[in-house]
Amino acid sequence: MPTPNPPSDAAGSLLPQTRWTEWLDPIHQGTPAAATALDQLCRAYWQPIYRYVRWRGHAHHRAEELTQDFISSLLRRESFVRMDRARGRFRSFLLSALRNFLITEHSAREAQKRIPEQALGPVDDAAHQLPAPDDAGDAEFDKEWARATLDRALVRLGQDYRSDKKGPLFADLKPFLSGNDGRLPRPELAARHQLTAGSLDVAILRLRGRYREIILEEIQSTVATPEEASEEFRHLVQVVGATNLLAEPIKP
Repeated sequence: MPTPNPPSDAAGSLLPQTRWTEWLDPIHQGTPAAATALDQLCRAYWQPIYRYVRWRGHAHHRAEELTQDFISSLLRRESFVRMDRARGRFRSFLLSALRNFLITEHSAREAQKRIPEQALGPVDDAAHQLPAPDDAGDAEFDKEWARATLDRALVRLGQDYRSDKKGPLFADLKPFLSGNDGRLPRPELAARHQLTAGSLDVAILRLRGRYREIILEEIQSTVATPEEASEEFRHLVQVVGATNLLAEPIKP
């Protein structure tokens, strides 16, 4: 299998809107489409994986190499085939698998240093492991996961507006997603788009509501149940401090 590359800005649009555990049955049956979907999901997580590897002390190029090796090894070893539906969140599964991968890689490198190549034997994992995972490492991974999820959602949101011929409106309203007042004063912004002050406020609320919906859709594709999607969404809000995302969306 070719080594995956970092995702493009539009990578999120490739993700199917379905629970990731629903891919397990097709994978068990060897369906190529399911393997492709999982590859896309891993690509979407490329940045969080890379940042976690960097946090573990690896230099830029080595971290890139380890990130791509990790993703390739997951698919090559068919780790997902052994995945149990009851194990839930893809984020948790991925972080656990990444920890194990780095421990194994570290142990193998230490063994190469200690023993001549022709005499390599079993590696003593207990004596040559990375430091135990801690809350700081998990928090770093979760921050990057949250950022990647929000970035994918923002790309999709922009595509929605541009497909409705509202690209300029999206460009002007996008700053309001982060809670600031945008680039222009509201009266000037309303006049530019031929809106009343009230209509502009509704447009901003609808933008935020649609953004929230897309984020939930992105999360839904990485968990087993709607309840887990809600929990992951609340965790994302906590990680990034985006409490404005908790507001219910306004329907057109």
